Amino acid sequence: MCPDTVFIHGTLFNSLTREFIKGQSLWVKDGSIAFVGRASDFSTSEKTVTIDADGMVLLPGLIDGHTHTLSHRYSVEEFIKHVLPTGVTTVITETIELATIAGKEGIEYFAKGLEGQPIRLY
Repeated sequence: MCPDTVFIHGTLFNSLTREFIKGQSLWVKDGSIAFVGRASDFSTSEKTVTIDADGMVLLPGLIDGHTHTLSHRYSVEEFIKHVLPTGVTTVITETIELATIAGKEGIEYFAKGLEGQPIRLY
């Protein structure tokens, strides 16, 4: 595998153990994290971008494990506008309020708002 982007010499924050682990690499392939760990040997191509992250903290995307995206009377686009700068890349959401109030048309409106967004919603 040849990563598209490689961050080397970074300090990785592990949100599960609450540790800062120095000397880590993070590889990105096709927009997804492909590898995290101590590694200095990796295949590259002329398109591979290598970033020296010495002195920087690598924080892979955060997951908001439970929210009610639409219960506060704002659009999906407005929600994403505020949550994305915080490092959240994935949201697990509840949409029962929308279906109860707006029915099938409301769900279709919601689904349309998800198209092309820079965040994953489940």
